[in-house]
Amino acid sequence: MRIPALFRRVSAFFSALAVIVTATLLVFIIVFTEFDLHWVTFLSGILIAASLALVSRATKADWTVERHSAKLESIQEKLAQVVQHREAAEAQLAAGNARLQLIDNELPTMIAFVDRQGIYRYHNRAFREEMRLKAEQLNGVFMRDVLGGKLYAEVAANVRKALSGESVRFVRSRPGSDGLSANLEVRYLPSFREKGVVDGFFEVQTSVPIGPQEPAGGPEQSMYVETFSEQVTGWSDAPGRIVAAIEKDEFALLCQVITPLAARPSAPNNFEIFVRLMEEEDSLIPPGAFFPLAEQFGLLPRLDRWVVQHVLDWVSNRAPTPSWSSDSIFFINLASATVCDAAFPEFVEKQLSAYHVPGRTLCFEVTELVAASERANLARFAAQIRPQGCLFALSGFGRESVSFDILRDFKADFVKIDGTVILGMLRNNVYFARVASIARVAKTIGVRSVAEFVESPEIVDKLRAAGIDFAQGIGIAKPVPLRELESRKL
Repeated sequence: MRIPALFRRVSAFFSALAVIVTATLLVFIIVFTEFDLHWVTFLSGILIAASLALVSRATKADWTVERHSAKLESIQEKLAQVVQHREAAEAQLAAGNARLQLIDNELPTMIAFVDRQGIYRYHNRAFREEMRLKAEQLNGVFMRDVLGGKLYAEVAANVRKALSGESVRFVRSRPGSDGLSANLEVRYLPSFREKGVVDGFFEVQTSVPIGPQEPAGGPEQSMYVETFSEQVTGWSDAPGRIVAAIEKDEFALLCQVITPLAARPSAPNNFEIFVRLMEEEDSLIPPGAFFPLAEQFGLLPRLDRWVVQHVLDWVSNRAPTPSWSSDSIFFINLASATVCDAAFPEFVEKQLSAYHVPGRTLCFEVTELVAASERANLARFAAQIRPQGCLFALSGFGRESVSFDILRDFKADFVKIDGTVILGMLRNNVYFARVASIARVAKTIGVRSVAEFVESPEIVDKLRAAGIDFAQGIGIAKPVPLRELESRKL
């Protein structure tokens, strides 16, 4: 850039110098040649040509300067317009960001962004409030450090799926101030850049508050549940009545023996726990009257807690008898909402510690339908229950079809064969073959089999022939109050 500028300055200097030298030479020649006309004419022509060349060069330079000046002015005007437009755009962007920030902070939905390294790069106010952290405690912090090792272990598999480009949806629970929990629907949405590379994922959480839940049948089904339950119970305020019954210990626990079928005299009896609601004069309300209402109003997790606590209290305050031993197992049915309750395993752990009862005393039972619809939550639940020593049972198995994937995936300790299959063995050999195949595969994978709805000695003989491990039903023993178990000989 410096060399052309220097050349232009030097060339102008030499042009002027050439004119001066030519003029001087013309003067000397005129003097020494005594005004010879030929020399004067020749040298004058040279001088005129040099002058014209200098004038032409200067004129061209002026024209070039003017042209570039005009271009510069045009560029400056365009630049000023660009700057003006940019300032206007920045002002609009700032206003838009302010509005978006306002909306973002007012949204009840919890939103955050996690990059490929697992570091939080963005979060709205709802997310910070949910995590009970300030912005500086989230900015640039690893997801594992924010969630803690226990919770991160639960979501780590979903995080890996999101970072591989897969959208993930699951439900987890958070502890509530009242000891219960509220469900959170969590979505991990991958963020893609050029060529489909994932640079992180958005974490979107939506709170599902505890409260009335509409049954699957919609408003009509909800109305039917309320009308039917009110006719049976006579309650006008069902949620309040159920909560009061839990707080005042107005529920009663029944138990039904689950007896071993193998010829082992030392094998202990196990028991399934049932819950009933007591009314005046010690009459019991059937579960079909209050269970749908408790489910509709999100109260089953609280009721399941009550059952666990009172079973452990009974076990801790009773010495073993011929009816039951320290090796007996108590089966407790859990609702789907309880399986999805992330705080429930911790509650069980505290209760086991408080009552000094080994975890193997409890076997938590869920239906095959719940297992199929809540696979992710059930896997998390089973993983948290097992370290405490508690067992896991799958009930209602084999009613429609037989699939051992659930037993294998969740490593169930017991499989309870559906009662309709058991009852059908006497009239249809297909059912007997199904029961026998379940018993055979269960033994192969280390799962103990239990037959439900055993109503006659003939069914017991069939079950022994099929290789079933345990049986329960009115043909074995009727349900009795748990408080009377120690005084009964079963």
